[in-house]
This record gives sequence, C-alpha cells and structure tokens, in this order.
Amino acid sequence: MTAVAALESGQAPSRPIGPNALVVAAYVAGSGLILVTLGLLAGFYNLRQFANTWPPNEVEIDEYLSVMLTTTLLLSGAVVAWAANAATLGNRRQALAGLAMTGGLGLAFLNLAWYTGIHAGFGPASHSFGVIVIAALAVGAASVAAGIGFLAVALLRAVLRADGVGTGMVGAATRFWYLVIVAWMVSPVALYGLMSVK
Repeated sequence: MTAVAALESGQAPSRPIGPNALVVAAYVAGSGLILVTLGLLAGFYNLRQFANTWPPNEVEIDEYLSVMLTTTLLLSGAVVAWAANAATLGNRRQALAGLAMTGGLGLAFLNLAWYTGIHAGFGPASHSFGVIVIAALAVGAASVAAGIGFLAVALLRAVLRADGVGTGMVGAATRFWYLVIVAWMVSPVALYGLMSVK
C-alpha cells in the first residue's frame, strides 16, 4: 500500500516547469514569429499590387543570397533533427554535436543576412520595397538569434547534466527552431520570386 503525503490546508502541490511547458512556450513564440512574417508577406503583396514599377528601377536582386540563406536554414533543420533524435536515444555526444552545429549554422545565417542587408544597395528609407525587404531580413535574423539562444540554453543544460542529455529542453529548442525555419520560408526574402518585375 502506498502512503499519500497530505497537504496542509490551502497548500497547492508544487509543479516544476517541465518539458511540456517548454514545448508550449516554444510553439507560442514560434507561432508569433510566423504571424509577424505573414504580416510582412501581406504588406509585400499589397505594396507590389499598387506600385507602378516593382521592384524599383534602381534595385538589383541577388537571388543567390536569398537561396543561400534558405539553404543554410534548411540544412540546420536536418542537423537539429539529428540532435533531437540523438537526445531521445540518450547519445549525449551526438546530441551535443548536433546542437553546436545547428548553432553554428544559425550564426552563418546571421552573417549572411547581415552581408545581404549591407550590400543590398538600398535601405528602409529608400522606398517601400526597401522597408519590407530589410524588415524581413531583420525579423529573420532576430528569430534565428532567439533560436540560437534557445539552442545555447539546451546545450548548456545538456553539458551540465551528469545523468543524461535531458530531452525536454532539446525537444523544445528543436521545435522552436523548426518554427523559425517555417517563418523564414514564408518571408518575402526567401520567396524571391515575388520580387520579380511586375
């Protein structure tokens, strides 16, 4: 027979924040990123519809950079899936390597996004096209930076745990990273075909 501990009157049982709360937080934050990106995409379509020339005549589009940004994030999705699978199987070394490599690919994305913004030849003050494109780059970079922070916390917790990897935090970081990728995939910069001449 199992003894049940009695609680004092008015005392609620303590519930630590577990993996489910982390996953829900990751989904809520990632869904917010997707909504912001969809808002940018709607603004892009609206501006394109009513512009006389789209993109403006002085804008030269470098499709290679947007393809490389998207490819980098898609590759990081495969690597973070490997890390999550390794964490589930209890393979600490591979989980740590996968998290670190995903963070490295995220940093590569940030570097390329910065390079793309600096060498675009226009800025947000130039025209409405510049506002939307630079805003999409900034939102994409901010979401990837938040994802890197999430991955860093998961990596740190996995390093400090003596008894294993801790699949809850790794799973939450993985889910958030997937939503960051989805948010980027619907961004005006990733969908560079929208930038074609009207």
